[in-house]
Parts: sequence; structure tokens; C-alpha cells
Amino acid sequence: QVELKDKVSSSDEGKRAHAAALRVVDRLREAMPLEQFTVTSFHPGVLRAVEAHSPDVTTALWVTKAVMAKPTNNLNPDPNKNALIDGKPNIDWLVQRARDAHADGLALGPFGATEKMLERSATEHLKIIVGDVDSAEAAERYANDGRIESVVTEEPALVKTIQN
Repeated sequence: QVELKDKVSSSDEGKRAHAAALRVVDRLREAMPLEQFTVTSFHPGVLRAVEAHSPDVTTALWVTKAVMAKPTNNLNPDPNKNALIDGKPNIDWLVQRARDAHADGLALGPFGATEKMLERSATEHLKIIVGDVDSAEAAERYANDGRIESVVTEEPALVKTIQN
């Protein structure tokens, strides 16, 4: 997975970030087979640019609990459309955000990767990446769930624990 740490500025509508993302995609395509990487971003516009430039590259939109908790943000400009319902992720909202970004999937923390979300992702043909995994038990559970494309952790020793 390649996460584009893009800083999209409203003044240039992200055009510089989009151009940089497309250069990264071109370099990745030269370096490795497509099935070995997924481009992720918190910014839908960057993913739409990647999709337009390289529709065969797999993309996923990062959506965190913190983003879902904000009444309005780059993913939720309409405060009348709630990302959370009774404190739980609104699955319709998540699916629509992925569709709006032209993404092939969603990158979610454990908060968003609920059983209902995993079931829905299968019917919607959305790939799921689970990030912010901070225990060996959770990493193993997600790694062994065939509905999950990949697991992201800030604790690489977890992977070694699972592999042993």
C-alpha cells in the first residue's frame, strides 16, 4: 500500500497534490506489478485524479473515526448527512464517500471495519483495508478475514509475531 501524504490546498484545488500523486503512480507502475500496490489518500480529489490517469490502479479512501465525528469536512460538506448514527459508522455514508472518490475501496480503522461494513463491502465490491491495528490478536483476526484486502499497523513487530 502506498499512502499519498498529500496536502491539498483549497487555493489551487489540489492541482499540485494531484500532479505529485500522478508522478508517484507512474513511478510505482514502472517499479512493480499493479497487484502489489494500492494507492490510498484522505482526499477524494486526489483519488479521482489517480482513477482518471490510471483506472487500472487500485485506490482506497482513508476514513477515520475522527473524520466521521466532524460535522463537516472534505468528505462531508453537508452537515445534514451524518457519518455517525448513534455513535456508529453510517455504512451508507461510507459507501457513498468511496463512490464519490471513484475509489475501489475504503481504508478504515477498526471502528469503521464492523461486521456490517465488511458484509456490505462484499455486496458493493469495495476492498477494505484496516488501519490503526495495534494488537497481534486484531492483526491476526483481520489478516485471516478474506473480506479484508490488507492490514496497516504502526507496530511492525505485530506482523513478525503473526508470521512466527
